[in-house]
Amino acid sequence: MNYLIFSSIIFTTLGIFFSPSVLGIGDILLLIPLVFSIFWARKNKVKLPLPNIFLLVTFAIAVIIAFIVIDDKIIALKSIKKARYFLIGGLSYLPFMYFFKEGKGLLEKARKYYLPFVLVCFTLSIGYGIYQAIIQHGFVISKLLSIRLAAAVDITKFAYISSFLTSLLTSLLLLGNLDKRNRFCGILVACLGVFGVLAAKTRGALLSLLISLSSTIYFKSKKLALVLFCSFFVLIGIMFALQGSKYEKSFRMVTLMNKSTQHRIALYEAGLAVFKERPLTGFGYGQSINEIGRVAKENKIENLFYVLRTHHTFLDVAADIGVFGLLAFSGWFFSWAFITLTSTSVFTKSTLALVVNAFICAQFDVFNQTNLFAFILLVFNLSIVTHNLEKEKASKNA
Repeated sequence: MNYLIFSSIIFTTLGIFFSPSVLGIGDILLLIPLVFSIFWARKNKVKLPLPNIFLLVTFAIAVIIAFIVIDDKIIALKSIKKARYFLIGGLSYLPFMYFFKEGKGLLEKARKYYLPFVLVCFTLSIGYGIYQAIIQHGFVISKLLSIRLAAAVDITKFAYISSFLTSLLTSLLLLGNLDKRNRFCGILVACLGVFGVLAAKTRGALLSLLISLSSTIYFKSKKLALVLFCSFFVLIGIMFALQGSKYEKSFRMVTLMNKSTQHRIALYEAGLAVFKERPLTGFGYGQSINEIGRVAKENKIENLFYVLRTHHTFLDVAADIGVFGLLAFSGWFFSWAFITLTSTSVFTKSTLALVVNAFICAQFDVFNQTNLFAFILLVFNLSIVTHNLEKEKASKNA
């Protein structure tokens, strides 16, 4: 059973860095341990934490709305399939808790070798992206510097995964007691993450990284945290300064009112209009995006160049499953944030950086998609498990 759980974590990690289809293997491997762990939890009186319950409520709302508002049953089932990560994320706490309590030697191997495995996966994924860029543009430094690099996943997901990893690993390095091997690997992953954010040239990922790092470093140095936080406002100032200047196109990472920004503002307006049409039920999970074009035309919203996502996580959820779905989703996110702020577990406290990063990411993109959501939910469950284990240990020693 423990080997299945560990294998699921491995394939989920591979999927995060390489392909969403690999994530499905991780889900399948977790099915049997998940069912088994439910019976184990009942026997050992292990209860689901509040954030996990919020995730399950979000899934339940998505299922109910799918059958209420979507006439085509096939599309309704596809909507439910897209929402499955709320269910998997909510229940994964149980097999992970079982693994931490019963894994013994396998758990120690995981602690010893998982971070080096992440380093290998991240390096290979970036290497694949560089290889593809060279194939497409040739080994011309000027061209490679001007393109937006992607890894084995698309540009935006690569940028935010890089940002997530850097903030999380930096926090863990500053707060945690990593052994020599993991500390070395953690430093390399964090450095690769910085490279990934800059190479992908994604402004939201850069801003979320700066703010999340300031929250991380606050535990060690309030002055340095203030400097980093102020650098965020400096970057905003540079964006405004370059607006309309001849340098605007040359520095994509620090430009503000370009076509990309205008497009996102148009998406926000259209997404809000879609939400207002059905504030209680939404259009079904993953379905509101299909209404953006129609609503934009009806409301004469300009600068809408393409429609792939709303570029705002909470607005996307609200338009999909209504205000009650948004409340449940927000309940998960902010109850997790509260736990990271109050926990005595070093790892759980370290995940505050990821929470902050994900919140800033949510203002510019949608993290409730396969690769990004799988990463967040994996770290989320590990952080809640370690938090509760630390609480159990403290109560026994009291």
